[in-house]
Amino acid sequence: MYIFVERMFKINIMEKFIDLSEALKRTYSNEYHQKTLDKAKVQLDLINKFHPCTCKVEIYERDGGEFYLERTNFYLESDVCTMMINYQEYQKKYYIHFSEKFVNLDHYKISEITKRFKAPQNIGVLTTKKIQNWIKHEQDVYLALKQRDEELSNNVESFLETIKGEDVRWFNDNKSGEISKNGIIFKFEISNGYVSKKISIDYKVDNTLEAFKLLSDNKINREKKLKNILK
Repeated sequence: MYIFVERMFKINIMEKFIDLSEALKRTYSNEYHQKTLDKAKVQLDLINKFHPCTCKVEIYERDGGEFYLERTNFYLESDVCTMMINYQEYQKKYYIHFSEKFVNLDHYKISEITKRFKAPQNIGVLTTKKIQNWIKHEQDVYLALKQRDEELSNNVESFLETIKGEDVRWFNDNKSGEISKNGIIFKFEISNGYVSKKISIDYKVDNTLEAFKLLSDNKINREKKLKNILK
């Protein structure tokens, strides 16, 4: 809450994201922040005994050179994706996870794919093997999600290619649109890698049997009676 208040009412605050070694060189007005960084240093040294790890610190600098700590992030070395490790003191467990986000995958899709991979046992005490097992698991999940995300992106791109050159009216930040031609409307909406489509008739006619017959016989444009039934 203290940090939140500072961010709300102090307009001259600059955000920084720096290495832990650099953060430790700063002076903090709040003693708790300094203790948090000291604890992060102990945790970083411990993790590095089993797997290469770095720690990034998000801080805010206020006019006058005062620094305020926002959070610390620990990153495990990985050549596949950005891998993070967090320690929950309450549960006394370490959690390893990738941090990438996917544009076309919602929570349900991510959960559905993740369930295909059996997770290793939780980490209470660090060992090299435990860390490597979790990194391998998270990398496998990440690659599967990445593949699905790319498939959905390609699906959208393929659709967009088909409407190139058409007179499209775009809506909702180019997430939906429509094409109108000869009294027929083609509507579409793009969401999470899927494209929903709908064709509708753009004629406004009286609710009469005569109008129905003309429409159903595809004579709405050719019959002279059209002028009499169009609104």
